Amino acid sequence: MLTEIQPALLPDLLRDRARAEPDRIALIVDGRGSVSYGDWEATSNTVARNLVQRGVAVGDRIATYFENAEWLDFAVAYFGVLKAGAVAVPLSSRFTGQEMAAILDRCAAVGVIYGEHSPGSIPAWAAQIAALREGESGESFQVKVAPENLAEVLYTSGTTGMSKGVACRHMHAVRPLLDPSWPPPWWRACAGGVFVHANAISTAAGQLRLLEPLAPLCMTTLALPVFDPDRFCELVAKSGASAVQLVPSMATSILTSGADGRHDLTTVTVVSMGCAPLPAPLVPPLSAAFPRARLVNLYELSEARHAGTALVYNGVHANSVGVPRGATQVRVTTETGEVVPAGVVGEIRLRWPGLPPQHYFRDADATSKAFIDGWTRTGDAGYLDENGYLYLVDRLKDVIIKGGITIGSLEVESALREHSSIADCAVFGIPDKIYGENLAAALVLRQPTAIRDLRDFLRSRLAPHKIPARYIKLDELPRNRSGKVVKGRLRELIVSPPNVDAGARLADGSLRSGPH
Repeated sequence: MLTEIQPALLPDLLRDRARAEPDRIALIVDGRGSVSYGDWEATSNTVARNLVQRGVAVGDRIATYFENAEWLDFAVAYFGVLKAGAVAVPLSSRFTGQEMAAILDRCAAVGVIYGEHSPGSIPAWAAQIAALREGESGESFQVKVAPENLAEVLYTSGTTGMSKGVACRHMHAVRPLLDPSWPPPWWRACAGGVFVHANAISTAAGQLRLLEPLAPLCMTTLALPVFDPDRFCELVAKSGASAVQLVPSMATSILTSGADGRHDLTTVTVVSMGCAPLPAPLVPPLSAAFPRARLVNLYELSEARHAGTALVYNGVHANSVGVPRGATQVRVTTETGEVVPAGVVGEIRLRWPGLPPQHYFRDADATSKAFIDGWTRTGDAGYLDENGYLYLVDRLKDVIIKGGITIGSLEVESALREHSSIADCAVFGIPDKIYGENLAAALVLRQPTAIRDLRDFLRSRLAPHKIPARYIKLDELPRNRSGKVVKGRLRELIVSPPNVDAGARLADGSLRSGPH
């Protein structure tokens, strides 16, 4: 009897889907067209052959430089690199010229594949994807590599410091993707459906969406290059999407704009939330906007790949990020790695048994601090309850210590978001002569509000020492490539403001929406 051979490399997943359903659409980009599994497979084979002809060898790093409208070309280039035995380094214009040059140097990239826009002057060869699509056969092609070989180096969009390259082996992506314990049966009902998203190329979320059509559910992904709440909801309605990916700021935008009321969103059965915990005040209106959907919050990070937790919102454990998904194991520890009891705040660590941790490419020092004894240190503070549900308190670097008392910003942000005038917010620590550190809040307003009234509102929800002492009003919060708030920039606006309008950062008085 023949034994089915499980895919071991990322290109194996594409090859298998192309053989099974060559004409089925795998990827769609709004306004740009689509690609079938068969065409994706054949064209990436041609690209791989052209790369080998250029002298690309196993393990060489090849950067890919594409914008969000170029998902189809990016998908072909990415798998062409892997089939050539090389390592993909996804980039885009969200990396500045100086930052990109530093990344190319640090990963020793031998070349760059680009789309419609040239990456400019770089220390490597550059080839346009259109040229690599021509002149070679599209028949099956794969340079021999092992599951332990690197597949990609993904540079993080951390909120502080220089980007670090997370090195992912083929097995890090393939094995969890095929794990039978995730997703649960109700998510599996989405199989073969359309998954609408607005994730960016060169981000961790973007890489997960790239592989969505190759996962066991074989979902067709429909990418919106630039998020617009009305267009997003229109695409959901027209495609009959069964799943969507949102971050909290996108969900807020949909609800604030009223786009959910103008389009039929009843085909959606899964709303997948990521990037940040879903604020509790958003859950009821978002559930009403997607009336047949389960809201699922996924806690994950670039360094842990598929390891993470999931929470289905059902009125219980609403402030949690859920329980381990798939084979994930979670522990909460002291800084030195000792496990702490349930209910005690510590550092969250993750692992996927049977897989070695990832590492930071060519950065042994950073690797030794983040990946220890088979576990990935998340840099997040949190705790597990007696039922194994994980609760986030804050990023360790964002925890505020006021007069010796530890305060997590997430709790304060959640209370602020319950106020009807606040569309978005971020809480962070600032230096204080008396307490050492105090709380400040950056607010995006729907309408003017008095700080005195805001403080009165918070007194019914927070202990007095958790109420922010300073406030700053902004049109939008500064975010990195992954949509995470860059709190260091907010801190700078209060500590050393660059000619900020005094009305924008009052300690008392009123905060008004609109331009300053």
